[in-house]
Amino acid sequence: MLLGVSRSLWSLYELGLRDLPQPALELLAKILDQQKTESARKPAGRQSGNERDKIHLEFLKAQLNENKYQQLKEAKRLATAIRNEENRQKRKLLSRYIDTIAKAGEQNDRFASIKFKAIRAVEHQDDALVFEIRFRQEKLLLEKKLIEKKIENIMAALENTKIFKTM
Repeated sequence: MLLGVSRSLWSLYELGLRDLPQPALELLAKILDQQKTESARKPAGRQSGNERDKIHLEFLKAQLNENKYQQLKEAKRLATAIRNEENRQKRKLLSRYIDTIAKAGEQNDRFASIKFKAIRAVEHQDDALVFEIRFRQEKLLLEKKLIEKKIENIMAALENTKIFKTM
Protein backbone atom coordinates (compact mmCIF):
# COMPACT_ATOMS: atom_id res chain seq x y z
CA MET A 1 0.00 0.00 0.00
CA LEU A 2 3.05 2.24 -0.13
CA LEU A 3 2.26 3.14 -3.74
CA GLY A 4 -1.46 3.41 -3.14
CA VAL A 5 -2.40 0.35 -5.21
CA SER A 6 -4.03 -2.89 -4.17
CA ARG A 7 -2.19 -6.16 -3.91
CA SER A 8 -4.04 -7.64 -6.83
CA LEU A 9 -3.11 -4.69 -9.08
CA TRP A 10 0.51 -4.91 -7.90
CA SER A 11 0.56 -8.65 -8.67
CA LEU A 12 -0.79 -8.03 -12.14
CA TYR A 13 1.88 -5.32 -12.63
CA GLU A 14 4.60 -7.76 -11.54
CA LEU A 15 3.32 -10.32 -14.04
CA GLY A 16 3.27 -7.71 -16.78
CA LEU A 17 -0.48 -7.96 -17.33
CA ARG A 18 -1.43 -4.44 -16.18
CA ASP A 19 0.14 -1.01 -15.77
CA LEU A 20 0.20 0.98 -12.58
CA PRO A 21 -1.60 4.32 -12.37
CA GLN A 22 0.58 7.34 -13.24
CA PRO A 23 0.98 8.64 -9.63
CA ALA A 24 2.06 5.18 -8.47
CA LEU A 25 4.58 4.91 -11.34
CA GLU A 26 6.07 8.31 -10.43
CA LEU A 27 6.36 7.35 -6.78
CA LEU A 28 7.95 4.01 -7.72
CA ALA A 29 10.48 5.81 -9.91
CA LYS A 30 11.40 8.15 -7.03
CA ILE A 31 11.84 5.21 -4.66
CA LEU A 32 14.04 3.34 -7.14
CA ASP A 33 16.17 6.45 -7.80
CA GLN A 34 16.64 6.96 -4.07
CA GLN A 35 17.63 3.34 -3.62
CA LYS A 36 20.16 3.51 -6.47
CA THR A 37 21.80 6.66 -5.09
CA GLU A 38 22.05 5.13 -1.60
CA SER A 39 23.59 1.94 -2.93
CA ALA A 40 26.04 3.96 -5.03
CA ARG A 41 27.21 5.86 -1.94
CA LYS A 42 27.89 2.68 0.02
CA PRO A 43 31.37 1.21 -0.33
CA ALA A 44 31.71 -2.04 -2.18
CA GLY A 45 31.87 -3.95 1.08
CA ARG A 46 34.17 -6.55 -0.36
CA GLN A 47 36.58 -7.82 2.23
CA SER A 48 39.87 -9.42 1.52
CA GLY A 49 40.33 -13.05 2.44
CA ASN A 50 42.50 -12.15 5.42
CA GLU A 51 39.94 -9.75 6.89
CA ARG A 52 37.16 -12.27 6.41
CA ASP A 53 39.29 -15.01 7.99
CA LYS A 54 40.09 -12.79 10.96
CA ILE A 55 36.39 -12.08 11.48
CA HIS A 56 35.63 -15.80 11.25
CA LEU A 57 38.45 -16.52 13.68
CA GLU A 58 37.07 -14.06 16.23
CA PHE A 59 33.62 -15.59 15.86
CA LEU A 60 34.96 -19.12 16.32
CA LYS A 61 36.95 -18.12 19.40
CA ALA A 62 33.80 -16.64 20.90
CA GLN A 63 31.96 -19.87 20.09
CA LEU A 64 34.75 -21.87 21.73
CA ASN A 65 34.45 -19.77 24.89
CA GLU A 66 30.69 -20.28 24.90
CA ASN A 67 31.23 -24.01 24.41
CA LYS A 68 33.57 -24.14 27.43
CA TYR A 69 30.98 -22.31 29.51
CA GLN A 70 28.26 -24.74 28.43
CA GLN A 71 30.51 -27.71 29.27
CA LEU A 72 31.11 -26.35 32.77
CA LYS A 73 27.39 -25.72 33.18
CA GLU A 74 26.53 -29.28 32.12
CA ALA A 75 29.23 -30.72 34.41
CA LYS A 76 27.66 -28.85 37.32
CA ARG A 77 24.19 -30.12 36.38
CA LEU A 78 25.53 -33.67 36.14
CA ALA A 79 27.17 -33.45 39.56
CA THR A 80 23.90 -32.19 41.03
CA ALA A 81 21.87 -34.94 39.36
CA ILE A 82 24.30 -37.63 40.55
CA ARG A 83 24.24 -36.23 44.08
CA ASN A 84 20.42 -36.23 44.02
CA GLU A 85 20.41 -39.81 42.75
CA GLU A 86 22.76 -40.88 45.55
CA ASN A 87 20.49 -39.20 48.09
CA ARG A 88 17.50 -41.06 46.64
CA GLN A 89 19.36 -44.35 46.95
CA LYS A 90 20.11 -43.58 50.60
CA ARG A 91 16.44 -42.83 51.19
CA LYS A 92 15.53 -46.09 49.52
CA LEU A 93 17.88 -47.97 51.85
CA LEU A 94 16.36 -46.12 54.79
CA SER A 95 12.90 -47.14 53.63
CA ARG A 96 13.95 -50.80 53.47
CA TYR A 97 15.49 -50.57 56.91
CA ILE A 98 12.28 -49.10 58.30
CA ASP A 99 10.37 -51.98 56.67
CA THR A 100 12.56 -54.51 58.46
CA ILE A 101 12.06 -52.72 61.76
CA ALA A 102 8.30 -52.63 61.18
CA LYS A 103 8.27 -56.36 60.46
CA ALA A 104 10.09 -56.95 63.73
CA GLY A 105 7.11 -55.51 65.52
CA GLU A 106 8.08 -51.95 66.28
CA GLN A 107 5.46 -49.65 64.81
CA ASN A 108 6.01 -45.99 65.35
CA ASP A 109 4.48 -42.90 63.80
CA ARG A 110 7.90 -41.37 63.34
CA PHE A 111 8.99 -44.35 61.27
CA ALA A 112 5.85 -44.11 59.15
CA SER A 113 6.41 -40.46 58.32
CA ILE A 114 10.10 -41.05 57.52
CA LYS A 115 9.18 -43.97 55.29
CA PHE A 116 6.50 -41.93 53.51
CA LYS A 117 9.02 -39.20 52.71
CA ALA A 118 11.59 -41.75 51.58
CA ILE A 119 9.14 -43.52 49.28
CA ARG A 120 8.03 -40.23 47.73
CA ALA A 121 11.64 -39.30 47.03
CA VAL A 122 12.46 -42.69 45.54
CA GLU A 123 9.57 -42.52 43.07
CA HIS A 124 11.30 -39.70 41.19
CA GLN A 125 14.20 -41.16 39.20
CA ASP A 126 16.88 -39.06 37.54
CA ASP A 127 18.23 -41.71 35.19
CA ALA A 128 16.80 -39.95 32.16
CA LEU A 129 18.18 -36.61 33.32
CA VAL A 130 21.66 -38.07 33.82
CA PHE A 131 21.51 -39.64 30.35
CA GLU A 132 20.38 -36.34 28.82
CA ILE A 133 23.16 -34.39 30.52
CA ARG A 134 25.81 -36.91 29.44
CA PHE A 135 24.47 -36.76 25.88
CA ARG A 136 24.72 -32.96 25.90
CA GLN A 137 28.26 -33.21 27.22
CA GLU A 138 29.24 -35.51 24.36
CA LYS A 139 27.58 -33.17 21.88
CA LEU A 140 29.45 -30.19 23.33
CA LEU A 141 32.71 -32.12 23.14
CA LEU A 142 32.13 -32.87 19.45
CA GLU A 143 31.24 -29.23 18.83
CA LYS A 144 34.44 -28.17 20.59
CA LYS A 145 36.51 -30.46 18.37
CA LEU A 146 34.82 -29.06 15.26
CA ILE A 147 35.43 -25.46 16.34
CA GLU A 148 39.07 -26.19 17.15
CA LYS A 149 39.53 -27.82 13.73
CA LYS A 150 37.99 -24.79 12.00
CA ILE A 151 40.26 -22.45 13.99
CA GLU A 152 43.23 -24.58 13.01
CA ASN A 153 42.27 -24.38 9.31
CA ILE A 154 41.83 -20.60 9.42
CA MET A 155 45.14 -20.15 11.26
CA ALA A 156 46.85 -22.28 8.60
CA ALA A 157 45.25 -20.19 5.84
CA LEU A 158 46.41 -16.97 7.50
CA GLU A 159 49.93 -18.38 7.83
CA ASN A 160 49.94 -19.32 4.13
CA THR A 161 48.94 -15.82 3.09
CA LYS A 162 51.72 -14.37 5.24
CA ILE A 163 54.23 -16.67 3.54
CA PHE A 164 53.03 -15.66 0.07
CA LYS A 165 53.20 -11.96 0.94
CA THR A 166 56.83 -12.25 2.05
CA MET A 167 57.86 -13.93 -1.22
